[in-house]
Amino acid sequence: LFNMKLIVAVVVLACVVAAQANYATPALNHCNMLKNATSCDAQAGQCVWCKCAAIPSGCFTPAQAAKLPKGVFECGSSALVATPDVSIQSCATSSALLSGTAVSFSPTTPKAGSPLVVSVTGTLSEQVTSGTLNFEVSILGITLDKKTMSICDVGITCPIASGAVKFSITEDIPSDAPPGTYDLKVSATAGTGAQITCFSASVTL
Repeated sequence: LFNMKLIVAVVVLACVVAAQANYATPALNHCNMLKNATSCDAQAGQCVWCKCAAIPSGCFTPAQAAKLPKGVFECGSSALVATPDVSIQSCATSSALLSGTAVSFSPTTPKAGSPLVVSVTGTLSEQVTSGTLNFEVSILGITLDKKTMSICDVGITCPIASGAVKFSITEDIPSDAPPGTYDLKVSATAGTGAQITCFSASVTL
């Protein structure tokens, strides 16, 4: 019984300390101002809803959520996926057609001489009949590769129905690519001009 009380006390303390670290700032960011999961998840890619049993759950930026203790907080899938070798930042607007966006890389640890597959999943709010996808790779501000392709040529067929979707982009990493941090930017726009999604990533070789 004593051990159980001690465990509960530690969990409560961890929640309080973590919450204070994220909320105790003079000006809260827009995610912290959202008070329920529905409004938080509506800002997919920018905000993520995190649950804690001991204190009220909250809405955080992906950067804040990454710092929360995983054994105490349970965060939703709205945050973009990141690994030690890849960091991801959303540049999508709140009106982007794709919500609940998740980005993954294969392999999770990119290597020179191997193809890198960038996969994007999410929920499309409306049908897309056409559009373009822009993909850019740079290092130290110098563009190494830049592609513009049809959104219909990235593993999905147009028209793309509303609902769950997945598309992917493959970039061949040259075998002589020097080690360093490479910057990737991906943006997709519907034929109507509406933004579908946008994100940037830093990949370390």
